[in-house]
Amino acid sequence: ASIERVALALRSRAEASALRQIAATLELELAQAQHENALLIETGRALSEAFRVLKPGGFLQFSITHPCFDTPHRRNLRDGKGLTYAIEVGDYFRNLEGDVTEWIFGAAPEELKQALPRFRTPRFTRTVGQWMNLLIETGFVIERVEEPRPSDETVRKCPHVQDAQVVAYFLHVRARRPRADRCLNAAEAMRGRGPASG
Repeated sequence: ASIERVALALRSRAEASALRQIAATLELELAQAQHENALLIETGRALSEAFRVLKPGGFLQFSITHPCFDTPHRRNLRDGKGLTYAIEVGDYFRNLEGDVTEWIFGAAPEELKQALPRFRTPRFTRTVGQWMNLLIETGFVIERVEEPRPSDETVRKCPHVQDAQVVAYFLHVRARRPRADRCLNAAEAMRGRGPASG
């Protein structure tokens, strides 16, 4: 065999060995939910289970439709050119508990919209405060919150996302399970046994 083939075989074996070792020793550090339904059915229980399976220092990261702008009442207000200038929302404090909504991708060609069946999705909504408090009460430390917004360049290429420059459609949250020593120190301090050490 040529030197190149031997080197390639050794590299493949080393990579396979490394993958086996990672798989054998991997502890859950990241739990990620891409869609709100993964978390919103029995939200508190789901968050508690995520907290339980995460090792101390691990984090939960998820993306949900933005609670402020994905409300039971929602209307896209457009100007004479068809550009969104505002989103009208209402019933923010009314939690939806599985109400089925029908939809289809707005960017789909019109002939496909007419020909294809619409998606049917149950909706489960919470307010921003409810989400944040659920995370805090479960024991998570909220580490980062983002509200993605398309750039002007993206809107030029994909005009149908222009309304996402007016309001945020999604809320991204990263929350971390504190390390065990920090949890212990915090618990000791709360019981009055002395300040938590650094």
